[in-house]
Amino acid sequence: MNAKLMAILPIVTLMVAMSVYAPNNVSAASNPRLSAPTNLSCEISGTDLSANWDDVVSASKYSVEITADYENSDTQTFKFTEIGNTNSDFEISADQLLSTDLETPGEYPTSASIAVKGLNPPGKSQNNPFSPDDCGNFEYGD
Repeated sequence: MNAKLMAILPIVTLMVAMSVYAPNNVSAASNPRLSAPTNLSCEISGTDLSANWDDVVSASKYSVEITADYENSDTQTFKFTEIGNTNSDFEISADQLLSTDLETPGEYPTSASIAVKGLNPPGKSQNNPFSPDDCGNFEYGD
């Protein structure tokens, strides 16, 4: 083998090893898995959905997924990120959950459920567990 190649081979090997192993170790250490939110409750009053839950230790924000059901179209899931939500409250109106289905756009939801998980970025993987709850049915005036 070429003498120059032999001289740099250990350096290249070290660099490859660092790029393969270091990110996994750093990521795991800086982003420990968070527990699921506890005491999640969700209710619908008229056309407003509100939810709250106990704070998750080390969570700096929350991922909130609302799954809305519609009378004439499929179920749809809407994803929200509550940045720095320290009081663990979430509110949304049915107007913000209108169907985006191509056959029945703008349809109001009939019912909804919620799932919430704590997040602690930075990090690519936030595979923390969700807490689910059924919110009930929306009520619209005549």
